[in-house]
Amino acid sequence: MVRFMIVWFCWTLSIGSVSAEDVTRYSGENVTLNCKTTTTTGNKPVAVEWNRTDLGEEFVLLFRDDQIDPSIQHRSYKNRVDLADRQMKDGNVSLVLMNVTTSDNGTYECRVQNQGSLDPELIRTINLHVSLHPPPGDKNSGNQDGSIGLIVGQHHS
Repeated sequence: MVRFMIVWFCWTLSIGSVSAEDVTRYSGENVTLNCKTTTTTGNKPVAVEWNRTDLGEEFVLLFRDDQIDPSIQHRSYKNRVDLADRQMKDGNVSLVLMNVTTSDNGTYECRVQNQGSLDPELIRTINLHVSLHPPPGDKNSGNQDGSIGLIVGQHHS
């Protein structure tokens, strides 16, 4: 019983520091998946890893040595992702994903490796949901069939 309680307590502590979020976007939009690390001022991370839990060993984005490392990047993310701020000012390691599609649906993890650390630390988990079209009646969706109306008239003087 005591062993179970210790394991449960440690597990809750490790989960408590990771924030999670659900994000919904529409196909064709660009989306920023927010992540911020708590590095000390002036110390930027050694590496930033963004992965999707169902992609296996390949990354959505691996940023190290001040550049994106494409060697183990999943092919569907090549030339479609970047950090919101490559300088990582104020710990901003957010991911920008361009032209999302329904195949981008999934759970994304933001991990940061700081100087002096051997392993990247999980900072944030984001569940991304991409829909084909906005729901009917959405104020940004145009007419119900998805078209945008234009009224043309003549002015008589």
